[in-house]
Amino acid sequence: MIFENFEQPLTGSEFKEFAEERYGDGLSSPDRLLLSSAGGGSVDRTPFGWSSVTRIFVEQPSEKGSEVSARGTEAIEDLRRWVGGLRDHDERNLSALGLDLNRLRKSAAEGRIYGYIAAGEPVGALREILDDPRVRTIRLGDVAFDLG
Repeated sequence: MIFENFEQPLTGSEFKEFAEERYGDGLSSPDRLLLSSAGGGSVDRTPFGWSSVTRIFVEQPSEKGSEVSARGTEAIEDLRRWVGGLRDHDERNLSALGLDLNRLRKSAAEGRIYGYIAAGEPVGALREILDDPRVRTIRLGDVAFDLG
């Protein structure tokens, strides 16, 4: 599993272009988009992520399936729709989940993709992505070996 951060946050269409270059083979795609930065303060250290699984709670899955690579703009629209339905009195419940309403609103308003999480990336693909000028860092979260 990798955690990839972009040098500069991407728009939905920029992410779609990036993902089509990276995952155009249709074999894999990012599991979760990071729609906020890690932040500099102690409260904002964990980025906020959005995935096809999250989308199920917002509305019915699209006919396009759950591929994130074709959904950069859709993920941002989904987040905006969900956050738009939140009210100030939701802050207490969000806080119990480790979420901050103001931070969610800021992420929805910015509409940027800061990075993504993906699993099953081969070493060769990681080397290629490190050469991409849009990519700032790749952090390994888990390593598995295919002995087959």
